[in-house]
Amino acid sequence: MLEIDENYSPTTTEPGDEYYTNGIFVFNITKMFDYQEMNSINLYKYIIA
Repeated sequence: MLEIDENYSPTTTEPGDEYYTNGIFVFNITKMFDYQEMNSINLYKYIIA
């Protein structure tokens, strides 16, 4: 069962950020890449053709 994180706050979209909207969702590509770079030791990289 999912639990609500009371401390959650969505990320903001800054001018110049690349983002993708899909319905009610906004995927901030710039922030995703920044997160991946900061946490790359915990992520696996795959090449997709």
